[in-house]
Amino acid sequence: MMQLLSVTFLSLASKVEEIEIPTILDLQVGESRFVFEAKTIQKMELIVLST
Repeated sequence: MMQLLSVTFLSLASKVEEIEIPTILDLQVGESRFVFEAKTIQKMELIVLST
């Protein structure tokens, strides 16, 4: 759950700050044990933004 939240926050921050938004896979490189689908991250973004 924490990895999903981390990727979600990175995605939201990049959408606010960057001119060119990195792909979802680019945000998940490194030692992550899970690779989340874009649809899952978008759902989590909506949850974060609604709270």
